[in-house]
Amino acid sequence: MLEHRRMIIRKTPAELQKMRASGMLVYSILQRMESMVSEGVTTLEMELEAEKMIRDAGAKPAFKGYYVPA
Repeated sequence: MLEHRRMIIRKTPAELQKMRASGMLVYSILQRMESMVSEGVTTLEMELEAEKMIRDAGAKPAFKGYYVPA
Protein backbone atom coordinates (compact mmCIF):
# COMPACT_ATOMS: atom_id res chain seq x y z
CA MET A 1 0.00 0.00 0.00
CA LEU A 2 1.34 3.40 -0.93
CA GLU A 3 1.36 6.03 1.75
CA HIS A 4 0.47 9.48 0.53
CA ARG A 5 2.04 12.35 2.37
CA ARG A 6 0.76 15.81 1.82
CA MET A 7 2.66 18.91 2.62
CA ILE A 8 0.91 21.85 4.12
CA ILE A 9 1.96 24.86 2.12
CA ARG A 10 1.71 28.03 4.12
CA LYS A 11 0.88 31.26 2.38
CA THR A 12 2.88 34.38 3.01
CA PRO A 13 1.09 37.51 4.20
CA ALA A 14 1.60 38.98 0.70
CA GLU A 15 0.05 35.90 -0.95
CA LEU A 16 -2.89 36.03 1.45
CA GLN A 17 -3.43 39.71 0.64
CA LYS A 18 -3.47 38.95 -3.09
CA MET A 19 -5.99 36.16 -2.50
CA ARG A 20 -8.17 38.47 -0.45
CA ALA A 21 -8.01 41.23 -3.08
CA SER A 22 -8.97 38.84 -5.88
CA GLY A 23 -11.80 37.41 -3.77
CA MET A 24 -13.12 40.90 -3.06
CA LEU A 25 -12.99 41.72 -6.78
CA VAL A 26 -14.98 38.58 -7.61
CA TYR A 27 -17.48 39.49 -4.88
CA SER A 28 -17.98 42.99 -6.28
CA ILE A 29 -18.40 41.66 -9.82
CA LEU A 30 -20.97 39.10 -8.68
CA GLN A 31 -22.87 41.84 -6.86
CA ARG A 32 -22.90 43.90 -10.05
CA MET A 33 -24.02 40.91 -12.12
CA GLU A 34 -26.87 40.30 -9.69
CA SER A 35 -28.00 43.91 -10.01
CA MET A 36 -27.97 43.65 -13.81
CA VAL A 37 -30.20 40.59 -14.03
CA SER A 38 -33.53 41.61 -15.48
CA GLU A 39 -35.67 40.99 -18.50
CA GLY A 40 -34.00 42.24 -21.65
CA VAL A 41 -30.42 42.27 -20.34
CA THR A 42 -28.33 39.87 -22.40
CA THR A 43 -25.59 37.60 -21.17
CA LEU A 44 -23.26 39.41 -23.57
CA GLU A 45 -23.96 42.71 -21.83
CA MET A 46 -23.21 41.07 -18.50
CA GLU A 47 -20.02 39.50 -19.83
CA LEU A 48 -18.80 42.83 -21.18
CA GLU A 49 -19.53 44.56 -17.86
CA ALA A 50 -17.71 41.84 -15.92
CA GLU A 51 -14.72 42.06 -18.26
CA LYS A 52 -14.63 45.85 -17.93
CA MET A 53 -14.67 45.63 -14.13
CA ILE A 54 -11.87 43.05 -14.17
CA ARG A 55 -9.68 45.07 -16.53
CA ASP A 56 -10.41 48.33 -14.67
CA ALA A 57 -9.05 46.62 -11.55
CA GLY A 58 -5.83 45.80 -13.42
CA ALA A 59 -6.61 42.09 -13.59
CA LYS A 60 -6.92 39.67 -16.49
CA PRO A 61 -10.22 37.83 -17.06
CA ALA A 62 -9.57 34.09 -16.95
CA PHE A 63 -12.71 33.36 -18.96
CA LYS A 64 -11.49 35.20 -22.06
CA GLY A 65 -9.69 33.14 -24.68
CA TYR A 66 -10.27 29.90 -22.77
CA TYR A 67 -10.76 27.09 -25.23
CA VAL A 68 -10.83 23.33 -24.81
CA PRO A 69 -10.96 21.34 -28.02
CA ALA A 70 -13.84 18.88 -28.19
